[in-house]
Amino acid sequence: VGTTEPAAAPSPVASPIAPDDETQAQQAVIDAAIASWTALNDALLDPTDDSTFAALFETRTGPALQSAVDLVSRDRADSRRSRTHPQWPARIDLYLDTLVVDSAVGTATVEFCRLGSNVYVEVTANPNGSDLIVNDDVNAYHEMADLIRVDSSWLDAGGVVIEVFAGATECVR
Repeated sequence: VGTTEPAAAPSPVASPIAPDDETQAQQAVIDAAIASWTALNDALLDPTDDSTFAALFETRTGPALQSAVDLVSRDRADSRRSRTHPQWPARIDLYLDTLVVDSAVGTATVEFCRLGSNVYVEVTANPNGSDLIVNDDVNAYHEMADLIRVDSSWLDAGGVVIEVFAGATECVR
């Protein structure tokens, strides 16, 4: 009577299909759009933190960088900051079907819904030393970001607000 040895488990093999350059560029643009929004949100949550301020320079350029620097600098000077809304944390949801990347030229656009829900406060401005709420509006914004490739990085170069949904937590497309 012969015996058989159990079959060895197949060894993992790397996928022979590597993402093409266009797919890599699209993912890099998606990552850059999210990183740009995150850097600005983090800087607004703590405008006195030099590391969050520095992240703006790593994710933005041109008008997008200038407006972010102006906004955060103003908050630093005025002792204001944003606080995360307890019920609706700020976020962006990218509309991937709107992503357009021109790798040859180094430009890209993508639309997204931004939930602008952070509570804007003046730090310790109430008589009891607590933060004074300056604005606690919750709005959704349908926006489009323009990104450009600088060296090997995609940076947010600006964009436009397409539509504002006052009092809403979602955009309607």
